[in-house]
Amino acid sequence: IINECISSCHINLGLRALSAQEQYECKVELSKHLQFLEGWTGLKMKDADKVPKTKKEYAAKARNWLNGRRASKYGKTLFPFFVEDAKRYALATSHVLIPNDEAKRSMYFNIVTYKVLSQLCRGGGKSY
Repeated sequence: IINECISSCHINLGLRALSAQEQYECKVELSKHLQFLEGWTGLKMKDADKVPKTKKEYAAKARNWLNGRRASKYGKTLFPFFVEDAKRYALATSHVLIPNDEAKRSMYFNIVTYKVLSQLCRGGGKSY
């Protein structure tokens, strides 16, 4: 998402494209954002409306449990990581592209940051 947003901004602003070495690379440690799974003890059958009879039914209920909690858990850990990492990258990139103009650097930072935020909130879909 970040590289797509920056590329789009650069086209619209008439800035040069970033080289492969300059592009964003995510260095997220997924284990930090999946800790809620490590402590999971399984489905609580006493709370279930219908107790699964097969391994396949149990797996389906477990997937439903995960899907029901994934957004709230990621919203507390992974989403803030991406926001802060995108801001850090936008700031560093602004210094590379616009070394001597603080006002333009700040404007670039804001444009890229809000573009990335809008895409993260939309789920990364294409925008024009």
